[in-house]
Amino acid sequence: MMFEEMAELQKELCKNARGKDNRAEIAEEIADVHIMLDQMEILHNCKELSR
Repeated sequence: MMFEEMAELQKELCKNARGKDNRAEIAEEIADVHIMLDQMEILHNCKELSR
């Protein structure tokens, strides 16, 4: 799931680089990646090391 969420963010960033006004979509994908990063910290028991 982590890679999928990062790929979706990458897709929106690429669209933006080509001139599309998609700030809302970028913000949504950033939020999804944040959620996945939080889950990765829990899964790998490394929250205290990554902050």
